[in-house]
Amino acid sequence: MKRVAVVGVAIISLLSLAGCGGDAQHPSFFTRVGRSVGLTDPAPRPTITLDIVCDPSKDGTCTADSLAATLAATLPVIAERPGSELRLWIIGPDLASMKRMPPVKGTVSNTGNAATVKAATARFVEGARSSCMTAAQPALVAPVKGGSPIAESLAMIAMAPVHTDLRSIIVISDARQVSAIGGDFECDDPLPSPPSFVKALQRARVLPPGSLAGTRVFFTFMTITEISRKGCAETLDRLATMRDLWTAAIEAAGGTPQFDTGVIDTNAIAPKEKGDN
Repeated sequence: MKRVAVVGVAIISLLSLAGCGGDAQHPSFFTRVGRSVGLTDPAPRPTITLDIVCDPSKDGTCTADSLAATLAATLPVIAERPGSELRLWIIGPDLASMKRMPPVKGTVSNTGNAATVKAATARFVEGARSSCMTAAQPALVAPVKGGSPIAESLAMIAMAPVHTDLRSIIVISDARQVSAIGGDFECDDPLPSPPSFVKALQRARVLPPGSLAGTRVFFTFMTITEISRKGCAETLDRLATMRDLWTAAIEAAGGTPQFDTGVIDTNAIAPKEKGDN
């Protein structure tokens, strides 16, 4: 009985100390110990802002299918992190025509039994997916011919305020920049060198140093597609060069680039923490 009493006193002492010192981002030693043995609530997951950038230009890769797949991969991340936000941007043929859709905010409560949380998450994901697809439909059905100012659009998005712990930008595009500032990645031959591309952008105050600090930028569905403009064609070498150009531009702005030929990996957006299911 004495041993049980001692253990009980130890547990009570630990619980009383769990809230002393530290904060949400830097919990105290006792809080960490309490969480590790299941005596206190687990740490809340960091909130995140996901800026999804759809480039529906002619011959591009942001289509109804690729956008739907991206939303299916990203909305559950928003749902499991209350206070997070997803913002959908549609790139136009020029910077003035870029559109920002109403943001989707994570309001799903993670309290309650597993079945309740699962049902609430499913309703949230389906409702948000339907709303985003409806808002994007006009641009997806009838893409406007003209430029594709990807770098300028990223610069504008980078200036949008963020009120969460983390931020990622997901670009659904063939990554073929077409603008007076960034050049014509569809038909220019040769393409600019990475230093000259960065210099041209920064001279125009596009993606200046620090503008993407702490931001991960994912280029998704970046693959070879047909170019309808006469005399212009995509090759593996050209694709690799474009990757080098975007790597240089994003890193010069303080961001971290990542490239994929298909939909984004959910775990890349928000890696699961120890103990996550």
